[in-house]
Amino acid sequence: SSTHNTRIERLWVEVGRNFCRSWRAFFGRLEDQFGLDCSRPNHIWLLQTLFLDDINTDCDLFVQEWNSHPISGPETNDRSPRDLRFLRQTQLGIYNEDDCEGVHPDTIQEYYGTTQDRVQHRVGQTGAGHPPEELDLVNEVVQDQDLDIRHDSIPTADHEAPPMPPEHLTLFLNCLASLQNDNQGDLLRSVAGELFVWDPVEVMKVGRRRQKELVISLVDAAWERRALIWLAAIRVLDSLL
Repeated sequence: SSTHNTRIERLWVEVGRNFCRSWRAFFGRLEDQFGLDCSRPNHIWLLQTLFLDDINTDCDLFVQEWNSHPISGPETNDRSPRDLRFLRQTQLGIYNEDDCEGVHPDTIQEYYGTTQDRVQHRVGQTGAGHPPEELDLVNEVVQDQDLDIRHDSIPTADHEAPPMPPEHLTLFLNCLASLQNDNQGDLLRSVAGELFVWDPVEVMKVGRRRQKELVISLVDAAWERRALIWLAAIRVLDSLL
């Protein structure tokens, strides 16, 4: 489907432009040039250990920027999402927790309330020992929504901690902290032990057939430093396994 039809699709485009494409290009660079093997659980574990906090920080920054950006149009008058939320709370009050938050209106219309037939009990029957109506409703919702799910589930990559004695893991984490605190980069380059050349541009193939090329800038010094940290960390990790 088009990425310009609905608000959530447009939002995903902005997420990609803002930071996701850069991370994807960076991880592709690690695979192509710096030894990342996504089939090895300890490599996935190391990626999360090194970069998950940075990715979460980028997500938080994007949320802050998005909630502060002006929205054009006669109904919004260049107000930001944060402004609009504040105005609505001022005008309408702050609602308590909504039981239906995140549920599509059509689903609420179909299943919420008492519009459907109630289970009828005979005289003397309480329903004890029988499945509650809620379970029947849940099963009905699942069956109905299965028709709208067209994709296979995506398996989660294994990311267990490396199989090493606890004292080795502690030693590795201490070495990693020293590498991350090396602001000058001399220790990083010496531990990485390779002739390190950083290309500030990554060409990424996109599209279903991978025929379209997208040029991603990795000119920010943070990307080069992250690659150095990865090289040094994987070298230390391999020496302890």
